[in-house]
Amino acid sequence: DSIPKSSYCFHVLHKRRFEMADESKTCSLRPAVFFDIDGTWFRWQLGPRWVEGMVSAGIMPRIVLERFRDALRRYKNREGTFDEFIAAMIHAYQDEERMSGIRVSDATFVAQNIIRRFGKQTHIFPQSLFRAAKTHGLITAVISGSPVEAVEAFARFYDVDLWLGTEHPKLDGFFVGRASKVWAEDKGAAVQKLKSRCSIDLARSIAIGDTGIDAAMLACVRYPICFNPDTHLLQRARMSGWPIVFERKDVICVFKPDADRHFVEVQLPDILPKELAKAMTG
Repeated sequence: DSIPKSSYCFHVLHKRRFEMADESKTCSLRPAVFFDIDGTWFRWQLGPRWVEGMVSAGIMPRIVLERFRDALRRYKNREGTFDEFIAAMIHAYQDEERMSGIRVSDATFVAQNIIRRFGKQTHIFPQSLFRAAKTHGLITAVISGSPVEAVEAFARFYDVDLWLGTEHPKLDGFFVGRASKVWAEDKGAAVQKLKSRCSIDLARSIAIGDTGIDAAMLACVRYPICFNPDTHLLQRARMSGWPIVFERKDVICVFKPDADRHFVEVQLPDILPKELAKAMTG
């Protein structure tokens, strides 16, 4: 494997679950639940929040915000796409080697402050799924395209077991201007990496995401969930027979394609292991 072990961020809080001191040891074979964060669990995007925090702290120049605010305005006015906004945000803070020379500790500090301020702004259904998974002993994991410093802060805030986020190369405590490792570009590969590291049983696992980029992750597990899906993921759900969950305010509706690929309303036990569905519905 050409990717250094330091690229993988594993959070270990319970020694009975993980023993990281000896790399030859792995977890017992257990199911997991994989979460996308941005727009799925977290109601907005960690990446833009983190960039805003970096600018507010004086670590990045204000021009970074100016370069993607127009794309954000266009997206909110339904004049541009969400993908265009995210691409503009990434270019704004990564182009011209803007990360080069920034202290890793400063980026981490900003991420922790962002999560303290906004970390509880989550959707109801994914948060309920996470709590049920923890109660029933499932491994919990997040895979995100946001910078790993923000992903790690979010994961630690919620006691998530495993995480992967965009890795910006580091040297001697500083970021360097080299190509980043973007796990979100292939979430299927990210799932397989976590599986090999922790002996996850994908045949009993769950994954939840909201955009087409999450489809590769959802395809890896027995229980895929398309949460408030975009057009691309909705089409994939229809073709693959995947369930969709819509959450609006405090109303949650669950649908699944029938034999004619028409979505019909179903109940949680129809899309999740019964013990988790029961825990989520009380």
